[in-house]
Amino acid sequence: MAIENKNRSYPIEYPYLENVEKIAQLFQTDIERGLTEEETQKKIEEYGLNSFKAQKQKKSLLILVDQFKSPIVVLLVVAATFSFLFEHWYRVFLFSGFFLLPQLWVFLWNYKRGDP
Repeated sequence: MAIENKNRSYPIEYPYLENVEKIAQLFQTDIERGLTEEETQKKIEEYGLNSFKAQKQKKSLLILVDQFKSPIVVLLVVAATFSFLFEHWYRVFLFSGFFLLPQLWVFLWNYKRGDP
């Protein structure tokens, strides 16, 4: 079964499940000698480059805000807010530490790593 990808058609759907000889036969390739420069250009024109498109990076602030969307974190924020309203300062710092410190740690670690 062929798989369609935009304007290209690939001869088989799951090539990684087939043996090498069958793949070579489908793509009309000699396993021993490989592709010539001319054959390579034809394959690139027919199937496109073997590469990924760059993904748009999210803004750092949006990533930080996304980390606070967990239901557990929302529950801790609500608990900290109620503790603040009832002036239970120890619990305010306790709950705030449970949701702020880990989230900031992960964000800074990813940011430093270059993966915000």
